[in-house]
Amino acid sequence: MAVLPINQLKAKFETGDRPNGSDYADLIDTTSYRADALGGDGNNSVTINGIETATVFDTIDTDTWRTVKYMVQMSHAGSSSYRSTEINIVFDGTNQNITEFASVANTSDNVGNISASLNSGTISMTVTPTLSPITVRFYRTGLKA
Repeated sequence: MAVLPINQLKAKFETGDRPNGSDYADLIDTTSYRADALGGDGNNSVTINGIETATVFDTIDTDTWRTVKYMVQMSHAGSSSYRSTEINIVFDGTNQNITEFASVANTSDNVGNISASLNSGTISMTVTPTLSPITVRFYRTGLKA
């Protein structure tokens, strides 16, 4: 029973293979670890460095996704300013509806602002720095249309 790299774990369950009890234990240990270590090994997050102007950091295909939730972290290394926020978006077939909540920062400096725009079936998530340059790290999860 161990935490294994995903490619090793997948090899145990390929077509024609017969996983044993130990293989299933490895599967449980690995998925439990990855759930507890969300983003810890880079598995669920994206990082964009050096943002100085308004920048699209992600796009959402509205034909595929109905509801999307983000956790976004913005940081400015020069002032040691950090901000974390959550964003929910729902698309009803015509309009995007967005709410930002659970924002927390370590200083009164606003590191950046996040906005969403809809164009031809794609929602673009944009960050506009108020301090420059900033780093954005985000995690996204969604429910399909």
